[in-house]
Amino acid sequence: PTPTPAPVPTPAPAPPPPTLQPPPATLPPLASNGVELPMRRLSQAQYVNALQDIVTRALPTEGATVAATVPSVVAAALYPADAYVNPIGGPHGGYFRADQAVQQAHIDGSYAVAVKLAADLTASTARVSQLVGACATDGNTANDAACLSDFIQRFGRQVLRRPLSAADLDFYRTLAGNSVAPTSIARAVGVMLAAPEFLYVIETGQST
Repeated sequence: PTPTPAPVPTPAPAPPPPTLQPPPATLPPLASNGVELPMRRLSQAQYVNALQDIVTRALPTEGATVAATVPSVVAAALYPADAYVNPIGGPHGGYFRADQAVQQAHIDGSYAVAVKLAADLTASTARVSQLVGACATDGNTANDAACLSDFIQRFGRQVLRRPLSAADLDFYRTLAGNSVAPTSIARAVGVMLAAPEFLYVIETGQST
């Protein structure tokens, strides 16, 4: 006998298309107390580039030599490489952005880099003269106060990306012990290079 063919299943009907809802006539008001985004940390590449620019400008003749060592100094300090995260998470969709979490390695690394570069920038009388000015090495103590203030304002404006206030000037002068000795200058330079205003992108202005 000839076998009876199996019945062909009837396909299920397609679901109806979704009903699109019209947009609301009015949108809800914005919250008056919106949460501000945190400060954005420099990426490792931005950090290295900023340091190289600073030391190149700081030492007109030897800056390029010190700048060439910056990548190895950052690597030796174990400053973390950039990580990228998906803030939405899950296997579908989303986007990646630089991870802004601050680890202890960022703190330790930036401190070690600041101390090393401050020492390199003041490693010789010639470098101190380029960094601070001839007034720092001329042996005339009468001009040391003005020499130190001028250096702090000039170097600080570049590192912190803004003009220094009178309080800033007093802080760094006190930190340097009101001295233009190499170790005093290195102390002020190191603190500037480890300052949050250097390590983060800080935007100032009027709120809107």
